[in-house]
Amino acid sequence: MNEWIAISIVALATIAGHIWQWRQTTRLRQKYQTIFKSNEVEDVDGLVEVFSDKFRHIEKNQKRIFTELDDHASMLSQSVQHVSLYRFNPFKDMGGDNSFVLVLLDPDLNGLLLTSLTMRDTSRVYAKELKSGKSLVPLHQEEKRILQEALISLEAKSKKE
Repeated sequence: MNEWIAISIVALATIAGHIWQWRQTTRLRQKYQTIFKSNEVEDVDGLVEVFSDKFRHIEKNQKRIFTELDDHASMLSQSVQHVSLYRFNPFKDMGGDNSFVLVLLDPDLNGLLLTSLTMRDTSRVYAKELKSGKSLVPLHQEEKRILQEALISLEAKSKKE
């Protein structure tokens, strides 16, 4: 009697093992069919070739993107990255701060300083080139002060980063 129980247990364990293997094989077959259906390839070698082609295409695009990124970084390093504006009233008898000084600088502190003086019947704009944070022509006291404030502000920003 004990023999029959032992044989029954072994038989049930064997059947359970076969059912588990059948389920695993079915799942693997479904995954295999999904892979080959989506790529329209019939064997593993063809699938490897398709993926290799896709990988080469991705590498080519990545190189192009990195080249473009370097070009953009180069252009950005030459662009205006700091703007400082100060509005003021140069004439005590006129109302409003309609005049201004605008400082535009790139990372190398090259750029320009625009000064606009607004009067009752006219407005004048002066542009002065800046190299390494210094003007190539003499600046008025107000322009010197604004340029100095812009440079200090830029220095403080770069220390934070």
